[in-house]
Amino acid sequence: MRIAIRADASINQGTGHVMRCITLARSLQANGADITLMSSIEGIPWLTNYVQASGIKMDDARHGSLDSTWPKWPSFDLVIVDSYEIDAREISILNERVPVLALIDGDNRGISASMYLDQNLGAEMHAKDSTYDNRKILFGAKFALVRSEVIDAKLSVLRNQNEIDFGKMLVFLGGTDPGNGILKIAKLLRNVKFSKITLIAKSILHDQIQDILKGRVCEIIEFTNDLPQLIRQADAIVSAGGTSAWDIATIGTPAAYVCVAENQRNPIQTIEKLKLGIYLGDLDDIESNEGKFTDNINGLMSDSILRNTFFSNCRDTFDGLGSERVAEFITTRVTSITARPK
Repeated sequence: MRIAIRADASINQGTGHVMRCITLARSLQANGADITLMSSIEGIPWLTNYVQASGIKMDDARHGSLDSTWPKWPSFDLVIVDSYEIDAREISILNERVPVLALIDGDNRGISASMYLDQNLGAEMHAKDSTYDNRKILFGAKFALVRSEVIDAKLSVLRNQNEIDFGKMLVFLGGTDPGNGILKIAKLLRNVKFSKITLIAKSILHDQIQDILKGRVCEIIEFTNDLPQLIRQADAIVSAGGTSAWDIATIGTPAAYVCVAENQRNPIQTIEKLKLGIYLGDLDDIESNEGKFTDNINGLMSDSILRNTFFSNCRDTFDGLGSERVAEFITTRVTSITARPK
């Protein structure tokens, strides 16, 4: 079975689309599929290195573009498309030539596909009220594409939290933080209690962050693909939503989340509703309520009952097997999809 995967990454777009597609590609390879990643990765060296190290074949693509008339598409048995930028009409046209699995996050933009995947919490409830064909949808947290490094870092038990020593905190906003939101978060953390804090940020921001948190035990590092171990070693986390939230929940470290993109809001609100973590609000508005932010994080660091509740609920919701489930679904169904004219 030959499968093409179309996904991009850039400083402004972030890294989540490519990261979750590499995760799925590995599981599909384990099922015997021949995978080609067609991608544009702009200005993110650590992600380029990660893709190269994965061993997945990669062809360059034009960012945000999909030529549905490309003569080689019919040579693939399936095309997986993970993009908010590629024209929905182009994806639908391609689906008339080759079966398409569309990765969506709450809004399919009118895409007509042979299969759909939405790994967000609560997505299965929305699907019940929609016109989707239940035989070709994969919706909900049980299908979260969590990479093997995250599963390897999964906590078996939650470390004891001393209520006086507030422990180690990790702070990051996705894989690129294009709006430099980490500076806002750093300012809000000045009144938060912790023994040590690690922040992930662009190198050009390190001196500013150090100055903001002057006098605190502070480590500032570059973006890295070693994030799962950093999550495991932390006692609490402040993070953006998106794919990082599912990594954190799978590992089990108690966390609070900031919404940095419109499509993150509903999933993060669901995280809070299901008692999997704390919703801190939208990044654009978070500075207007510093007291609430401080109380939430101090509570997360010190309340052992709350932390254990988050840990237990995350373990029950995210087992790390989503990628295997999606790969099995694809493998068993691609051959049964009605043949299309080549």
